[in-house]
This record gives sequence, C-alpha cells and structure tokens, in this order.
Amino acid sequence: MNVTAAEAEELTEAAAAGQNDVSAAEEALKAANDVRAPARKATLGLMSTLIANLNKKLAPDDPRWLSFGLRMPATPTTPGKVQNVVVTLDDSDAIIVQWRAEPLATRYRGRMMILGVDTKYRLAFSGSALIGTITGVEPGVTVQIVVEAVNEDSQGVASDPVLFTMPVTGASDATAKTVAPAVEVAPLVASSPSGNGNGNGAYAGNRLS
Repeated sequence: MNVTAAEAEELTEAAAAGQNDVSAAEEALKAANDVRAPARKATLGLMSTLIANLNKKLAPDDPRWLSFGLRMPATPTTPGKVQNVVVTLDDSDAIIVQWRAEPLATRYRGRMMILGVDTKYRLAFSGSALIGTITGVEPGVTVQIVVEAVNEDSQGVASDPVLFTMPVTGASDATAKTVAPAVEVAPLVASSPSGNGNGNGAYAGNRLS
C-alpha cells in the first residue's frame, strides 16, 4: 500500500485520537440527556395540566388557545378520505396508482391485498408524491388497492378499494374498477394517549403549534 511504518503509526494515532473524541462526545451527549430528560418530563407534565385547565375554561374554537401556543381543539388535523384513485399499467408491467391531493396530508400510504390469497392489506408503497408504484404482481392475479392520507398526528380513512387484474397477454388487457369496501382498514389514531384522531389529546407534545 506504499505506506511506511512511520506513516502507519501516524495514521493509527490519528484514528485512536478520533475514537477518543467520539467517545468523549458520546459521554457528553449522555450527560446532557440525563439533565434534559427529567426537565422535559416536568415541562410536559405542566403543559398537560395547563391544557386540562384550558379545556375546562375555553371553548374548542376559542382563539385564545393560540395565545398559549396551542392548536384550537376544533381545528381539524386528521386528513380526509383519499378520493379519485386511478390504477393503470405502464410499459414495464408496473401498476401505477394515482390520486387527488388531500388537505392536511403530508404523505400517503398505499396498501394492497391479493384476492384469494391475502386475508388483510399489506403496505405496497408510501411517500409524499401523489403517485405510487407496485411491481412483482404475477399475470392473471387480481389485487385490491387502497390509499390512505397521513400526517404526523394521524391517518385518514382509507379510499374506496380499487380492483386491478394483471393482464396475461399485455397491458391492453388490464382492468381496474372501484368496488365497495370489502376489508376495513382502521385509521391510525393520533399519537396522543387520548387518541381521539385529531391530535387534541391531553399529551402536550401534540398540541403545540
């Protein structure tokens, strides 16, 4: 490697010094977190008490919630049901799923199940774009697809299911149609312990604007 013994020793010492710096930084981070953790717990406890008191004093749509740096409980935070789901097939035999943007959504999840095989939905794709791709579905197989709108607090109701049958002879034989919901996809509740789906629970972290 064209490295002399002196150069190797110098590199070894530098690596050891770097490792020592990393270890020291990790210890400092742990010490800082040991100080932060109880302070954070105490602060969230005070905020939860404040929110509980405000719930007794203020109406859900009272703008004074905003003065405390909180969202008004009446403000919707859960995305709605995804609409206009369209399923097509591209030239590479990948299933393309598209839908209309849903207010309050920051990302979307697509789920699918193979009819006659799967008994529940499984994740097929996720992301912030209004399009998803599903690959690897065998010819002649029929899949049922739903799309859900999601944000950091909660998940909306799944779209109406769309059935799609992979063609056996070519893309022109592909079919897709919307059907009545056959499998219930339960929406995620808000991340607050009270879990009312609108991010308006007692947990202070979910009420900060």
